[in-house]
Amino acid sequence: MKVRIKEGALINQDCDMFAWPGCKPPIIEYVCRPYEYVTTEPNALFDAEPIHTDRLQCRRDGYGGHPYGSGCIYVKTGDVEIVE
Repeated sequence: MKVRIKEGALINQDCDMFAWPGCKPPIIEYVCRPYEYVTTEPNALFDAEPIHTDRLQCRRDGYGGHPYGSGCIYVKTGDVEIVE
């Protein structure tokens, strides 16, 4: 399924916790400017699959997908908008 993470949702990524759009974005999002722990694409779509009764594993390029970047994002099911 395709999902969009809601602003302010608590996420887990690479053993850290953030409030979305806070995360560990791939370095490619910060070419020619200082790196920040905030995605530059807060409304991006993720491929999500359930890993527990109330948790999703979310992936896309640079977020646990290819090309290489940081790890996938784990979020509660109620903290996403299901797009398809």
